Amino acid sequence: MIIIRKKLDDLLGYFPVPVYTGVYGGTLLKNGFSMENSGVELAAEYRESIGDVNFSIGGNFAFLDNKVTKLTDNQGAYVTQSISLTSHDGGAITQTAVGGRIGNFLGYQTAGIAQTDAEAAAAPLGGLYAGDRLYEDVTPDGIINASDKVTLGNGLPKYTFGFDVKADFKGFDISAFSLGKPVFRLPICFTEPYMICATTTPQVL
Repeated sequence: MIIIRKKLDDLLGYFPVPVYTGVYGGTLLKNGFSMENSGVELAAEYRESIGDVNFSIGGNFAFLDNKVTKLTDNQGAYVTQSISLTSHDGGAITQTAVGGRIGNFLGYQTAGIAQTDAEAAAAPLGGLYAGDRLYEDVTPDGIINASDKVTLGNGLPKYTFGFDVKADFKGFDISAFSLGKPVFRLPICFTEPYMICATTTPQVL
């Protein structure tokens, strides 16, 4: 068993340039944030021999907790990073804030599919029709805008695991292994207007 606890300081990141500098919406790459990783890794293996055949079965599991501990000098600040693939995905971004994991996916929480034109017309997001995706009005103020974006997941897996099998017989050997981790799929939903949507159900690779 391995116990992990590591603090990382003065990491590079893109930070917004203050408006009073005269550069609106600009960013600056600098050493400005710190984070902490902690976790545990377990590994086990079973070995056995049957006649001239030797074989082993092993497995491992690792858990990682990631937390941003400092972001410039403002403990309540956050920074965003574009992960937009096209001009039609609603401006996909990640958000990093103190106390959270680095690079959380930020987007609109889906609320199902509009079954009728009447249901679509009643949605806070205008211009929808039956069959279009609905979105949660998180605030709620009757309008879908950037204030309704929530954390949908994170690309840094909380745990990873693996299995391996080995066997040898009179100088011949064979082995196989498998690795896995949970991920979050971020499918692009082409609606009018264009927005990004996501499923928060972990998919195991």
